[in-house]
Amino acid sequence: MKVRMAVEQPNKDAFIEQVMRKYHFSTEEKEALQQVYEKVRTYMAPYAIYRINTRMRGVPLLDAEQSALVAMTLGEGVDRLQEYYEREHALSESYMVECVANELLLQMYADFNQSYPKFHRRYVKRYVFVGEEIPLDGMQKLLAEVYGRQPADIGQENDITANEYGVLQPSKSVVFFALLSDNPEQHCQGICMNCGNLECENRMQEARQIQVRMETQEMAAAVEPEQKLNYGYQRIFGQK
Repeated sequence: MKVRMAVEQPNKDAFIEQVMRKYHFSTEEKEALQQVYEKVRTYMAPYAIYRINTRMRGVPLLDAEQSALVAMTLGEGVDRLQEYYEREHALSESYMVECVANELLLQMYADFNQSYPKFHRRYVKRYVFVGEEIPLDGMQKLLAEVYGRQPADIGQENDITANEYGVLQPSKSVVFFALLSDNPEQHCQGICMNCGNLECENRMQEARQIQVRMETQEMAAAVEPEQKLNYGYQRIFGQK
């Protein structure tokens, strides 16, 4: 099932303040950040696509639990906007796009988790990311499965695609398995930093996901020199 996602901000000012604190922007940069945020909102076309009751042999969690295979993206327009800033040598604005997009993508987890029970009467309780129990080189097959097509047919307009190393395009995209539960008390909120459930299995997942994403980008850049980490990733991961 494919669903459009609004990723609405009930309080834009609070969102901007959150981005400023998390990514250490100065007060003098606030106006520019607000302008970049509005552009990202214009360029993005977020959606999620998922397939229910997916199984993967050899992965105990996915063999034993109800699950859904999920792919989400902000759309290729955000990449085009960031590439424009990079061509114009507007590196600060390029980094702002990266930060805003990262936060919007995190919000998509929460939005998906809140909307899923309304349609299916089950609750997302945990994520299993590609690159942890599931090898990165299986990304293309997973995308073919979630779209319901052959791997060779993936790449139509607005599709999420992956190269042989598991690097996704559009870059502001994620693929994961959502483990499901009939128990509302196991309902994941989607963003660990805003969640009060100290016993949740997802609390250690976010740091590992970021590490896997970084390692994947570095591997692709090493094999394909033209695919260097962009300015935003260099800043986020402390690279020169």
